[in-house]
Amino acid sequence: MGKVLLIGWDGADWEMINPLLDGGELPHLSKVVQSGVIGNLATLSPCLSPILWTSIATGRTADQHGILGFIEPTEDGLGVRPASSVSRRCKALWNIASQRDLKSVVVGWYATQPAEPINGVCVSDVAVQLDWGSVGQRLPMAEEGVWPSRVSEMADWLRIHPFEIETSDLLGLIPSVAEIDLKLDPKPLRLAEVLARDYTVHAVATALLETEPWDFAAVYYPGLDTAGHFFMPYHPPQMAHIEDRDYTLYKDVMCGLYRAYDQMLGRMMEIAGPDVHIVVVSDHGFHSGNRRPLISSHGATPHAEAAQWHRGWGIVAMQGPMIVADDRVHGATLLDIAPTILALLGLPGDKTMPGKILTQAFRVPDFLEPLSDWESEPGACGMHAEDKRSDTLAAASAILQLQNLGYLSALPNGSHPEETSPALVRQAIRESQINLASVYVHQSQPAKAITILEILLAETPDDERILIAVAKCYHQLQNQCGLQTIIQHLDQLGILNSDILLLKAGQYHADRDAVRSRHYLQAALAMAPGQPEVPLRFGELFVAQQDWENAETAFRESLKLDAMSARCQHHLAIVCLTREDYPSAIESARTAVGLKFFFPTAHYHLGLAYHRIGQNPNAIKSLKVALKQQPEFPAARELLIALYQKAGQWMAAMQLQTPTLEA
Repeated sequence: MGKVLLIGWDGADWEMINPLLDGGELPHLSKVVQSGVIGNLATLSPCLSPILWTSIATGRTADQHGILGFIEPTEDGLGVRPASSVSRRCKALWNIASQRDLKSVVVGWYATQPAEPINGVCVSDVAVQLDWGSVGQRLPMAEEGVWPSRVSEMADWLRIHPFEIETSDLLGLIPSVAEIDLKLDPKPLRLAEVLARDYTVHAVATALLETEPWDFAAVYYPGLDTAGHFFMPYHPPQMAHIEDRDYTLYKDVMCGLYRAYDQMLGRMMEIAGPDVHIVVVSDHGFHSGNRRPLISSHGATPHAEAAQWHRGWGIVAMQGPMIVADDRVHGATLLDIAPTILALLGLPGDKTMPGKILTQAFRVPDFLEPLSDWESEPGACGMHAEDKRSDTLAAASAILQLQNLGYLSALPNGSHPEETSPALVRQAIRESQINLASVYVHQSQPAKAITILEILLAETPDDERILIAVAKCYHQLQNQCGLQTIIQHLDQLGILNSDILLLKAGQYHADRDAVRSRHYLQAALAMAPGQPEVPLRFGELFVAQQDWENAETAFRESLKLDAMSARCQHHLAIVCLTREDYPSAIESARTAVGLKFFFPTAHYHLGLAYHRIGQNPNAIKSLKVALKQQPEFPAARELLIALYQKAGQWMAAMQLQTPTLEA
């Protein structure tokens, strides 16, 4: 058993980190990379922080853990509050640790207000949420934000308010900050808010790690994501719509922040010592290159585009006594973090958790037999009683900040949250349902999603976001009649974007009308030339026409725009299989499952490619994974039976032929 320090950097991305590592600018993260393992971390959908960080902490998806957005209605239905610990339906890592008499320190983690009475210390996300208040006035800490209460005074004293961030503190990030008229350009004030919040998290966390006993610690820093929404548009290379003055002023902010967070990581590592396992993760990446979405002239990301800044791959970096050195993990997802940390803590996993232990990261992969379900384990775990109620007044500043970032729509008439509770309650319920539908779509359950979305559409039949979501579900369900109805309604509303053009292309593709499908794909390409989905769909059209050469060209063009697309790599593997280019098929299929491990069809095609070149032992391994992930997979089952029989493994073949024996 070892101690574990889990550090969350919201929005951290290897595309930003790697050049800084190469330049020697992140020395502390570099130590983790060189002495441990790193990898990409596939995110979930919807790509919203409260949902994702709760999935990291619980090992479960949003439909299981119950956190469905940034805000939620209060129990009385009269107001809203930030996503809370009361609404989480399952145990987090600190609750499981408490059940086994391990002590935890939790600071700033999403959806931890009110602080849970765990075995250890919890300082909630709302407790470290700060706003400007009156100049020079330190606003009181949120009620029930700290457990145990004896820590409250210390945590409150360590809080840093935005007005305490001075101009000199910003010089390393904005060298010409003194020349900026803050009344005309408030972006430095936004940066002060980011720094105040995360410096508070860091001050509280380091104090607790030094003074409190702990076996597991979880510390969350949101600043890279929050700042990214304000300052990534000014990051090099200069975007066409960014003025030269603003580019010059703010181009160094994001790299400077990464250097600052590396320094904070170094301090945490120093306190923890060499015998503690360090795990650094992010919930998603953040576009920093040519795929950055356009923003308004005022620099505020519109609601419809806010999440488009998020890349589908976060980071994971781990080091410690049980971790191998200077290696990579492949196929990791957010859901793998909780099982892996349980293993590092010497605790059993959970058969109901959809994620897996990242076994390739361990020096000796020797783990305890997983429990059937941690949720049914008896004993005090520090979760709140079901009838627990929490303070709703703290919602106001948090909600206004989310609107400022573009995550939430503006309030009616620009009014204040407390003045529009009914509207906010309706909005909170609606957003949670939209997010739940997105969860089901991500899980390849469009039938569940459409049940929710059709109800929402009946309430607001002209809502563009709902219409497009319904259309995408109809497309997945091959409901051509429903898809046609939605597309006609979108046409009547005069709504046209690249998503709709791709839906039209897909509709005609399903009708085997290649000419019209190509027409709409070309229109989508003209409207969104940098969108990798467009050449990918061209590739699918060429596959339907058995034009393998052009299909391969189209898929490779898509990969130039998004090299991290597991779906496109899988398509390319199929094309290479068809063209009997088996080494290339193996390379693409391995890349696909390395990016997205839960991908049964890609594992099957990898096994098929291995079989075609006579590497049947490797083929058997891949086919077993495919069948484990998707038991009802006749092609994988039949090929695996044949390979077992060829290898003389008659019992294994017979078990696959007889499902009762297999079970």
